[in-house]
Amino acid sequence: MYIFTCTHIGGKGRYSKPVYFFFITSFFLHCFVKPMLLNIKSFNKILRHALLHFKAHLHQDFYGLLSTWTPKEEATNDCCKWRGVTCNNQTGHVTSLDLFNGDLEGELSPSLLNLSYLNHLDLSGNQFEGTIPHFIGSLTKLRYLDISWNDFSGSIPIFVGSMTRLRYLHLSDNQFEGTIPHFIGSLTKLRYLDISWNYFSGNIPMFISSMTQLRYLRLSSNSFNGTIPLFIGSMTQLRHLDLSDNYFHETILLFIGSMIQLRHLDLSYNFFNGTVPLEFGNMTNLQNLYLGYLGGCAIKSLDWLSRLPQLGKLDMSGISLPKKITG
Repeated sequence: MYIFTCTHIGGKGRYSKPVYFFFITSFFLHCFVKPMLLNIKSFNKILRHALLHFKAHLHQDFYGLLSTWTPKEEATNDCCKWRGVTCNNQTGHVTSLDLFNGDLEGELSPSLLNLSYLNHLDLSGNQFEGTIPHFIGSLTKLRYLDISWNDFSGSIPIFVGSMTRLRYLHLSDNQFEGTIPHFIGSLTKLRYLDISWNYFSGNIPMFISSMTQLRYLRLSSNSFNGTIPLFIGSMTQLRHLDLSDNYFHETILLFIGSMIQLRHLDLSYNFFNGTVPLEFGNMTNLQNLYLGYLGGCAIKSLDWLSRLPQLGKLDMSGISLPKKITG
């Protein structure tokens, strides 16, 4: 322990500058740095136990994704160096868990709540099933949540609407059903929403229009029906829109041609009638356009395609084309 007195440490004091500097440095290291390092070490132990508890609830790790997650107490066993774990370099908090494509199976443990600074959680490509665990809604700092390619089922639970910091939500390739719940409209900071390859039904609800920052919207391979709502045309941040493989019908409305910001548009495998609007030629930023198998929909003219300079991929399989192609 270092004991200092503060009497007369001036320019003409009894301590020389090197000795004074040594005392101050030693005092700082002993009183501030050492306790901070001890706290980080103790905190790391708490995080390690939380992650090991999560692992203990799994009964399959086919590819050994969590093989580095061991209970050893050695100083070298830093959980921040475990596979799939990312920590803040300054605080030591776990900020990201990337456990994708591990074929993991078992129960999702609420021990993840001890990761109070977690903002990125990717559990995609595993075999988790049942409803989304309620504790996920208490991970209030999450900005990125990917649970796609699992076997989750039921409806989207209401607590998802309280996760208002989310920017990225990927729920595709599960067994979710029902309509899109109204509380999804509370996620106004979302930029990416993918709920494809599920069993959702009904119309596209109006509250989707409140998600004004959406750039990527994928609703494909569900059982949505009705017409494409007009408010989709007002979502000016959208770059990727995929409504394919559903039960949309009636005509393709002209407003879609005004969505000049789109890079990717997929309307294939639906039940539209009428004709593809010539206004599609206004979407000059389009790079990918999929119009295959649109039911009774036809194309009267292909002239508008010449106005799409960025177009790299085009699919019009199974659609009635004009008998005479000009240009």
